[in-house]
Amino acid sequence: MKIQEKKVEIQPARTFKNPSIWTSIQEFLNDFFGSLIPGIYFSFFISISILSTILIICSIDSSNFIDNTVKLVNPFSVELFICFLIFSFVIGSVFYRKDPKEPDRLSAEYIYNKSSDKIGMAVQANSKEKKPQVDFPYLYIYEYLKDRGLNHLAKMIPWKGNDPSTYKYRTKMFINILKIRINYFVPEHNADIIKNEAHIRLISSLWFATKGIIAISIFNIIIILTAFIVQLVLDLDIEYDLLAICCLWNFLQIILFFFIRKSIIKFYHYQRVREIVYVLETAYLASFTYKNIFKL
Repeated sequence: MKIQEKKVEIQPARTFKNPSIWTSIQEFLNDFFGSLIPGIYFSFFISISILSTILIICSIDSSNFIDNTVKLVNPFSVELFICFLIFSFVIGSVFYRKDPKEPDRLSAEYIYNKSSDKIGMAVQANSKEKKPQVDFPYLYIYEYLKDRGLNHLAKMIPWKGNDPSTYKYRTKMFINILKIRINYFVPEHNADIIKNEAHIRLISSLWFATKGIIAISIFNIIIILTAFIVQLVLDLDIEYDLLAICCLWNFLQIILFFFIRKSIIKFYHYQRVREIVYVLETAYLASFTYKNIFKL
């Protein structure tokens, strides 16, 4: 008896009438809000810190702190708000486009040091160095995929961490080229890749913003204490309430954002590895229909 085989066609997860337009809109929104949100996050907290420091230096009476602040801001509320948004967007754009290598390195080192099984990790230390080599896409990503039974994805990686002769094939462009080809051959699957990349960029932006807030808060405390010493030496009137509030605010900011920064470090590297796996799996599925997606 002859069994008739049935061909199974792989259907796209979602379809759009014009995927390129949808992708362009999504990229614009990701870039816009990905820049604006970290910028507002950064600008809001440093504005309060810097304003409090200025008030300390100018020795404004603490009892009139709120009234003086309102008088300063109220006449220019609309103008200041617009300037605030512009500044936030500009500074956020800088954070958004910074190379995420630093938070990725710290996160990978943290996870590497905490892990008991280092053999199957995407980043590993070689015999010459104690710290793991953290360069995206990671040198040991082949071993990482093999260790987790993802052999179909491991076969796509042209380099191996345990084979120095293949190191020359490792390049950042490998993942970027796959993203371009996925967008060309199966643009209906590109939305999730863009979303994942936007999340990673947003997290790294928040990390850089948090780092900046901590640095500015420390600087403000130094300035406030310096102003306090000067007032004490010159026997000037000291507004102890305002001084205590401003120091406490900056100190609490340092503690809060230190924990936020630490929390990001604990999971950020996982997100970057996940991005690689997602791109590889999407390209693998697309290769059933488009055989040339991996050919140079």
